[in-house]
Amino acid sequence: MRTTVLNMTDAIELIKPFLNSENEFEQYNSIYALAYFDDNTEVDTIYQIFKKNKFSNKVGRIAVSFLLKFGNRTHLDSIMEHISDIKPKEVSFTDNVTESIASYLYNNKKIDANIIYYAYLTRIIH
Repeated sequence: MRTTVLNMTDAIELIKPFLNSENEFEQYNSIYALAYFDDNTEVDTIYQIFKKNKFSNKVGRIAVSFLLKFGNRTHLDSIMEHISDIKPKEVSFTDNVTESIASYLYNNKKIDANIIYYAYLTRIIH
């Protein structure tokens, strides 16, 4: 994190090994720093991080953000496929998105709070 605050672009190569860390804090901060410095040399590594974590934690979600910025169509299609797999079936992201989400949130006791995030991702990817 300090490398971004101090704008230490020379530290990029020292940051990359932390992508393979088992520590969420280290992974999150290394992805953040690479995005901050516009370094897209580790896109495939970060895609593998997304495939492992999906949306289950902050590392998976920042990997999605990184892939939105630097990923290719295959990466984005994989994100969309995962959203399709996990989103509630009664929610549609194609027609009347607002009404669909409102109905889902109103009628269900157990809700996925990320539903609005998934709708946002769906809109910006397509």
